[in-house]
Amino acid sequence: MNDIEKDIVFLEAILKANDVAYELWYQDEVDHTRKMYLNRLGFIPTIEEGRKKVGFNLSNQLIPAIIERKKFENVLEGKDHPCHLCGGKNKLKKWSFYLAFPEPAKYSLTETTATAASLAISALTLTLLGEALIRLPGQTFKGFNLNMVICEECRKKNANFLGLFLPKEKYKVYHPLYDGLYKAGFTKYIPKGDFLFEGSGKGI
Repeated sequence: MNDIEKDIVFLEAILKANDVAYELWYQDEVDHTRKMYLNRLGFIPTIEEGRKKVGFNLSNQLIPAIIERKKFENVLEGKDHPCHLCGGKNKLKKWSFYLAFPEPAKYSLTETTATAASLAISALTLTLLGEALIRLPGQTFKGFNLNMVICEECRKKNANFLGLFLPKEKYKVYHPLYDGLYKAGFTKYIPKGDFLFEGSGKGI
């Protein structure tokens, strides 16, 4: 890990520890980070103290990119998002899929400005996101893992004749990042499948 990477990890931890409104990180993540600082230092360092340690000029570049990256990741994940189909909030569930560049391992996320422009994020933020690798038997793709959020009413409305809702490719267009990723060349849909039920993983 080089010095810049260490600075990013350091600043992100301080931002997380100070996110007491849980706007960007989940409560358990924030609480864990705050507990870590209290155990190690006996106090929670402020963002200003973090900026001073890293350097104001560098931190002024890194902090906005870290925040932008986290916001982007939250949209990918569907954090605190209502149903992507109707905007409802009743008994939400998530299911995951990938959007990948169609040619295995021939695309560099960190070297294209087109991707950043299509996603309306900065080139620095795109660099911080890094390369997401999707490994399938005999092939490795580069792309993004997206979560669709579906409410109970939409699951019932779109259920099959057995009364079961099955995740399908046609729903991918409802994800708020679909258009930007598609324009950037991430056109290959790769199903991942399983629902993430309320109360499991990071929740909804």
